[in-house]
Amino acid sequence: MRLTSLVRVLSLIFSCTLPSLCAPVPSLSNGWLTPRGMLEVSERQERLLNNAWVITKDITKWPRYLSDLSDRTGLSEYNVKTWFKNMRTKERELGAPSPPPNSPVDEKPNPLLHSGVPKKGAKSKKGLVRESVKATRRTSRHSVVE
Repeated sequence: MRLTSLVRVLSLIFSCTLPSLCAPVPSLSNGWLTPRGMLEVSERQERLLNNAWVITKDITKWPRYLSDLSDRTGLSEYNVKTWFKNMRTKERELGAPSPPPNSPVDEKPNPLLHSGVPKKGAKSKKGLVRESVKATRRTSRHSVVE
C-alpha cells in the first residue's frame, strides 16, 4: 500500500514539473523564447517583422521604427531587437555576407539630391535644375523633325 501511494506521489510530482521544464520559457512580452533562444512569434508578427527585415537589417539605428514595430507586433522592443539579432545570426550561418558594424547599410544616397561634389562657385541645386530645364527647352525647339 505504501509503495502505490509513493508511486502516485512521485508521478504527480513528475507530471507537474516535467511539462514545465519542456515547455517554452515565456519572455518579457507576448513572444516565447524556445530553449535555443529563438523567439517564437505568430504568423502576423512574423510577417510584420519580415517586412521590417527587408527594409532595414539593423533596427537599432531607427528608434522610432523600432517602437512603432513593437506597438504593431505587440512584442517588447527587447524582443524585436532579439528577433533581428537572431535573423542576422541565421543569415551569417547560411553564408550571407554580413556588413561590418557601424556601416551605413540602409542609407543609400538619393541621386536627385546628391549630384556630386559642388565645384567652386557652383550654382545652388535650384539653379542647376533651372539651367537643365532651359537647356532641354532650347534643344527641343531646335530639333529637326523629319
